[in-house]
Amino acid sequence: MHVASKKRLSMKDETFVRPKEDPSSKGLQSTHPLPADIVVRLLKDNGFNKVKLFEADPGALEALGRSGIQVMVGIPTYMLASLAGAVRNAEAWMQQNVSKYISSHGTDIRSVSIGNEPFLQDYRDQSYIRPELQNLMMNIIKFLQDNGGFLTINIYSFLSMQADPSFPKEYAFFNNTANPVVDGSIVHTKVYDANFDTLISALDKKGFGRMPVVIGEVGWPTDGDPGANIENAKRFNQALLDRIVQGQGSPRRRTPPDVYIFSLIDEDHKSTLPANFESIGKSLNTMEASSIHWIWAMDGPSCQPKVSSI
Repeated sequence: MHVASKKRLSMKDETFVRPKEDPSSKGLQSTHPLPADIVVRLLKDNGFNKVKLFEADPGALEALGRSGIQVMVGIPTYMLASLAGAVRNAEAWMQQNVSKYISSHGTDIRSVSIGNEPFLQDYRDQSYIRPELQNLMMNIIKFLQDNGGFLTINIYSFLSMQADPSFPKEYAFFNNTANPVVDGSIVHTKVYDANFDTLISALDKKGFGRMPVVIGEVGWPTDGDPGANIENAKRFNQALLDRIVQGQGSPRRRTPPDVYIFSLIDEDHKSTLPANFESIGKSLNTMEASSIHWIWAMDGPSCQPKVSSI
């Protein structure tokens, strides 16, 4: 889980000083990245109006200037101690990586992401919050709610299937033949909705039922595991896009959230933890290319994805 704030953009605004992403998954792990201006054109040609950067890459932020694309920019997790330890460090980061691009390049930076699995010790820990962190997480969530922020959650149906040999494969896809899972009056027909609604239910029980939640990463890899192949990736990603275009929410929260699709193209230098498929994850029917600077987003039925020629 990440946390993020969309409060006013000011270099003295301390709601922007929590980090987002560590160097091993920062979105620039490729030996031959696409030029930033081409990626911006690719996003626009395919109807995407929001993008998430895992770090404040100068070329990306400049290329996004006056593009009409809204930007969420992340702070690397390794900077957490430095920024949290001194307000002047946080102010300097804001000036250099947010204010500068808004004023000089017209980059439409709307939010700064705060933490990407900063407390994770082992990928097997992802199914629960460690007891010693629960009070801290509640304090963070309350702070965000009080200051107009939002939570982002990563949902990887593929990981649910990959982690458990007995997991029903069909339940990982949107257009499936799986048996529904009934939870009282709530019926789930796909693990994507079940994962999202688990968070919504937990927030509601703690008094944060109106907390905005964004899906910060979702997608399906094309290699590196028996279940990671072009056919499965196309089936999952295309149905995801169809769902977004149709404006579908979940059984517990009917209003559709913003959704950031991971990822545009491959990162061949990205860490392979927890497995080899981590560096491979193409979208838009697995177009052939070899870099990922961005996570792209769709947030409404007006977005009509299409194949782009670049």
